[in-house]
Amino acid sequence: MAIDMARRTGTARESKVCGLGHLGWPLMTVALVLAFLALVPAASLAQSGIAGVVKDTSGAVLPGVTVEASSPALIEKVRSVVTDGEGVYKIVDLRPGTYTVTFTLASFNTFKREGIDLPSSFTATVNAEMKVGALEETITVTGQPPLVDTSNVVSQQVFGKTVLDSVPTTARMPQTYMTAIPGVNLAPSLTGQGLTTTAGGITIHGSRSRDSAVLLDGFSQSNWTNPGGQGFYWMSNPATAEELVAITGGARADQDLSGIQTNVIPKEGGNRYSGSAYFHYTNDKFLGDNRTETMKAQGIQINGSRQSWDYNPAVGGPLKKDKVWFFGSYRSFGEERNAGTLYNLTPTAWAYTPDPSRPPAGFLLSDRDYSFRLTYQASPRNKFSFYGSHQPRTWRSRDISSTTSPEATTWTPYIPDYLVQITWKSPVTNRLLLEAGGNYVNGVNLQRCNTKDDLLFSGPAGSAPDCSLPTAVETTTNARIRSAAGYGLGNGQGKGLRWKAAASYITGTHAFKAGMDLQSGSLHELQRHPGDYQVNLRNGLPTSLTLYSPFDYTNHLKADLGIYAEDQWTLKRVTLNLGVRYQYFNGYVAPMDEPANSLMVARHFDGVDQVPIWKDIVPRMGVAYDLFGSGKTAVKFTLSKYMAGETVAFTRSANPVVTSVTSVTRNWSDTNGNFIPDCALTNPLLNGECGIISNLNFGLANPRATTNDPATNRGWGARGYNWETSAAVQHELMKGLSVNVGYYRRWYGNLTATDNTLVRPADYDPYCITVPVDSRLPGGGGNQLCGFYDVSLAKFGQVQNNITLASNFGEEKDIYNG
Repeated sequence: MAIDMARRTGTARESKVCGLGHLGWPLMTVALVLAFLALVPAASLAQSGIAGVVKDTSGAVLPGVTVEASSPALIEKVRSVVTDGEGVYKIVDLRPGTYTVTFTLASFNTFKREGIDLPSSFTATVNAEMKVGALEETITVTGQPPLVDTSNVVSQQVFGKTVLDSVPTTARMPQTYMTAIPGVNLAPSLTGQGLTTTAGGITIHGSRSRDSAVLLDGFSQSNWTNPGGQGFYWMSNPATAEELVAITGGARADQDLSGIQTNVIPKEGGNRYSGSAYFHYTNDKFLGDNRTETMKAQGIQINGSRQSWDYNPAVGGPLKKDKVWFFGSYRSFGEERNAGTLYNLTPTAWAYTPDPSRPPAGFLLSDRDYSFRLTYQASPRNKFSFYGSHQPRTWRSRDISSTTSPEATTWTPYIPDYLVQITWKSPVTNRLLLEAGGNYVNGVNLQRCNTKDDLLFSGPAGSAPDCSLPTAVETTTNARIRSAAGYGLGNGQGKGLRWKAAASYITGTHAFKAGMDLQSGSLHELQRHPGDYQVNLRNGLPTSLTLYSPFDYTNHLKADLGIYAEDQWTLKRVTLNLGVRYQYFNGYVAPMDEPANSLMVARHFDGVDQVPIWKDIVPRMGVAYDLFGSGKTAVKFTLSKYMAGETVAFTRSANPVVTSVTSVTRNWSDTNGNFIPDCALTNPLLNGECGIISNLNFGLANPRATTNDPATNRGWGARGYNWETSAAVQHELMKGLSVNVGYYRRWYGNLTATDNTLVRPADYDPYCITVPVDSRLPGGGGNQLCGFYDVSLAKFGQVQNNITLASNFGEEKDIYNG
């Protein structure tokens, strides 16, 4: 059970100065037909609205009333609709801001409601009672509408600009604000080191981190390095955020994932110039040190921050009033941190020798961000928005630790690392809204020889490292010396292209929406190992080698397509939220030519299509009931199905290079003590000082590689999923304060299990154990205790794993209640 308390102030939302793929033709055809809106989708997850009923003083409903919502937040100034035959109206797709709603009808006084503070992803109820009189006479009412959304069933939390500026967080990342929501679990990596930019997963109500996503105006910023929406290099600039909207449950059919969707609503600028600036700096002068002089003499180092900084100015305003707005921001932030280790005096030798003459070693993480948004009201019916951001990041001495010597770290630039996004919206009539949009994300994590740490090369003569030397690991401590484990693309280069398009038809009683979203992309992975092998030491002496084959491959998402239709149907005090979504997912691996190295020749691997190919129908249902008709108390119920988050992780598991034998070990007896393997490393058999390699299929396809049951990766209903149901009550306690009490239940389906197909139940032999002799045991002990089983000697060590449905072995449940 979750209990939320929400308080809203009535402050204005305007910025203030605060001081300083690749698609096959059938899919392409479907996409183009559905995307009749020509461009690419606006962010439905960010849409707000105003809705209500208009009546006369006798209580009779009034059809045909013109309802206008105006706000400085709208570049078009005003949005208007007309009440339907039931006197109901809905104005959708509004920016967060302060609104005035005006109701006009011939032979009636004009009715005006002012000071409506509208947050993101919220439908405010604004009813009107109109009196018979002259149209020129206006009745004006000022005040906030109820805090309770009696139309939508989406569970969400909105963090306004005041909260974003006031609440201290360690990293100023969207995820770090989510800890204020009851029931949220946040990965520790997000809150560990000062201003770290580490990205981790967040979960709520039994969801999984792969199902969470961070969005920019409704578009995912993931770059495919992890399944679902959780992996990214690019991060939104906090100075550009107008609000954060966290959707935690009850999602509509236009949302694909079930976890927390953290949506950043970017600022647009406005008709007046405004700006802000954030500044933070600290260093090790503020760091405590409880080491004794003896400890310092022993070389014990402090593992703490040397300095951290964050400078983040922003400015926005009109290039042409009511026509073109801009908003831009620059950010420089990062951290330098001690690693609790010293530089190695002998980085090319086979042992670590601490060098107290140089300062302690550490890492330096430095980020910059250049973000710009342009909003263009091309005509009264056409609005375009463009957002571009480049975020180069550098990481000196990455992975340094007390067990990784400085010369064994890497220099890691994240270049390129950018996002571009464009949206288009067109209220064709006061009932028909067309919207479209898309974004492209390109991020890379390069791991190179660490030549950027000047202290690595400023030690005594002979203490400079050599990145071409084979790396070495002391197996008794797992300490790495000499060079990095590998160089290349690290977590890979992810490229993602996303498109959306939708059409909404709003009559007042009905708010119907149909649309599509489509994403495609790739993750390129590459790695080389210095010397093509690793030396494994025990107490400073060689015992074995680990041999590596190079790899260079790309996993592709051909299409992750969603087609949906949904309707919000208002029947007096009841609002039905009904939707259905079709999801199609198709990944593939292109043919690959792997390079040669000193241990093997070049190799070719055929591509693999349709790994996986999933098709699913996903229903979304919900009902909201205005309990007393006052708009201050709502009872809500939802039942929704979601598919498991995925990008290219499944495709990667079926990649022939990944499933090949990419590394092997072989014993090494360095009989002459020269630390050089005196043998023919290309000969896999026993020769010279080297033993036989651990797998004779080194560099080739692995006949014992883990396989996937087609029941888990092909066709209708094969994809992992979860159902979510919720029941909640929302009530406004007083002006500006509301409470939300909810119950949530989630259960998962198509769970998988790993089956060793070479070992069956009959291959286990029974055995007994002899109970110790002890007078406290029944019968004094000494008896045989049987009923235990172990794999037979004939099958010991035989492994051929297959990922299959857990239901093949009985009923497995994964259920959350809370």
